[in-house]
Amino acid sequence: MAGTFDPTATSLVSGLGFQANDNFSVNGQVVTIAAGDTITSLMQKVGVATNGAVTASYDTATNKFSFTAADSNTAVTLADGSTATSKVANLGFTATAFASGLGASGATSPLAGKALTVQVGSGANVTTTSLTFGSGPGQVSTLTQLNAALAPANAQAVIDPTTGKLSISTMNDYGAETLTATATGAGNPFTSAATSATVGGDGLNTRNGLVSSYNSLLTQIDQLAADAGFNGINLLTGDNLNITFNEKGTSSLSVQGSAVTASSLGLNAIAQNTFQENSSISKLIEQINSATTSLKSQASSLGSNLAVVQNRQDFSK
Repeated sequence: MAGTFDPTATSLVSGLGFQANDNFSVNGQVVTIAAGDTITSLMQKVGVATNGAVTASYDTATNKFSFTAADSNTAVTLADGSTATSKVANLGFTATAFASGLGASGATSPLAGKALTVQVGSGANVTTTSLTFGSGPGQVSTLTQLNAALAPANAQAVIDPTTGKLSISTMNDYGAETLTATATGAGNPFTSAATSATVGGDGLNTRNGLVSSYNSLLTQIDQLAADAGFNGINLLTGDNLNITFNEKGTSSLSVQGSAVTASSLGLNAIAQNTFQENSSISKLIEQINSATTSLKSQASSLGSNLAVVQNRQDFSK
């Protein structure tokens, strides 16, 4: 029909009746309209203005806007701006306040009744958290509640203020343990039923570099022990040192060395992907602590023998 305006996502909002510098508010946050704003950019501004608390969408089939609160317990309130053309009626709404748990489209949250299982780690070191979205007892209805439920699995959720999308990641400064998120429920709004995340980018490069450094240090341990000999005797390779205290050889001290290598201390070269999971790093730290304890014990034994030799030397002088 001639003269009919059928807006699309790229249509200018001026076709809806707005003018440049018009504005309206969403839950008290002002959304200001620019001359070149399209329906898509207008929806993005809603997410930015509310910091993701409310997101907007537009159905091109029905030509209707929807405003949805990220928290199902939060109401959505729209308000006209100060200018004559700053009307939420331009968005197709006659009412400006909507019940808690309902978006400005009058629909419930798309997450209501949907379940999510988040698994962090692999093998024997796995932490799993399962939750259901909704406002019922034990269900998750706010971002704070969601992060409280994810905390035991060392995971965290954030809402993109521009797109309103919910994303979950592991909490780590340099990378992440393997994360698998499995969503269930009819019409689940998650883009994938199961996804896995591993360390990448700078985090992966950093951890791979540390693997090379660690393996190089093991070689240095072996070389250092092999170079610790004197006069053909090396107590760190298992040699025996016999110390005679008198010319007749009737008084002496025998010091038995111990072979010291990285492998004898329980430290072995590691694979390139060992540092990609925190649980593997924790195990390696335990091995290093055990090796340190073993070295301290050997040092204590050699120290006791040294004290005997020094006392005999002082007495003889």
